[in-house]
Amino acid sequence: ALKLLKKAVSEKKTKRGVPECTKALRKGMKGICFLAGDIFPMDVFAHVPIFCEEKGVYYCYVGSRHVLGGACQTKRPVSLVMVQEPPADSTYSKTYEQVLAGIKTVHPYM
Repeated sequence: ALKLLKKAVSEKKTKRGVPECTKALRKGMKGICFLAGDIFPMDVFAHVPIFCEEKGVYYCYVGSRHVLGGACQTKRPVSLVMVQEPPADSTYSKTYEQVLAGIKTVHPYM
């Protein structure tokens, strides 16, 4: 999953932060959301998993926001990242499909 984030960041196909990701979800953007598991208070993005399920967007949790920030190649920790669905000729489309298949096995009812 972190390899996917690094490739998507290099192509500028990510949305970082709760407001930016919520706005992208509201506009109907498809992709995968990565949520940090160590955010306190949880109310900051408690609405995002429900919103993702309503919109048909897959999501998964990552261990910490520092790991998520490092994968996004920023110095600051990141609580939420959305990777856009890649076009067919993208460099990260194969990695995206592998991560999506892994998420589907963990969350078969989404």
